[in-house]
Amino acid sequence: VYGPEEASAPGAPEVIMGNRGNLQAHRHVVRGNADEAIKHSKYVLHEKFETPWTEHAFLEPECCVALPLENGGVKLLTTDQSAHTTQHECSAMLGVDFAHCQVENMLVGGGFG
Repeated sequence: VYGPEEASAPGAPEVIMGNRGNLQAHRHVVRGNADEAIKHSKYVLHEKFETPWTEHAFLEPECCVALPLENGGVKLLTTDQSAHTTQHECSAMLGVDFAHCQVENMLVGGGFG
């Protein structure tokens, strides 16, 4: 799978088992009435727009050490800003029960908004 269109096509191989359509997350946000706004707009443009992938330039170190636990789980010593997201991802990727994925943030910083 080499891009988002190919990854989301019907029958595409699943990158993460159980994530239909290879979506990592989906958020439905509604603000106002789009149909009403379009109906009253002077100009309406129907096109496809794409933006390039961008790596943000954070200052925090990226590092993670994984320690196997006796209960079959894992303890992660990491430096990220979202311990709960890391715990969910660890559980999904390793097929380990969520409760057996421990995440300890050793150092957090450099997000700056």
